[in-house]
Amino acid sequence: MTESKTTQEKVEMINRLIEIESQIQDLWEFHPENPERVDIVSRFDDLQRDAASIDNHLQTLFPSKDNVEEKDLPF
Repeated sequence: MTESKTTQEKVEMINRLIEIESQIQDLWEFHPENPERVDIVSRFDDLQRDAASIDNHLQTLFPSKDNVEEKDLPF
């Protein structure tokens, strides 16, 4: 194995390790053994309420006769 190939393999393994550690950190926020875990049901409800509030505010700022239905949005 050449030194260049060994170096490239080492770089790839380190990058993969960083990705895995990042995922572990992200998941720990919700892990049942984490005493400070995020309550995802509560967080979900909070985000839905915030989105509805912003949507309502936008509709008061920019009223339109031809409001687009959510089902018609491209996303």
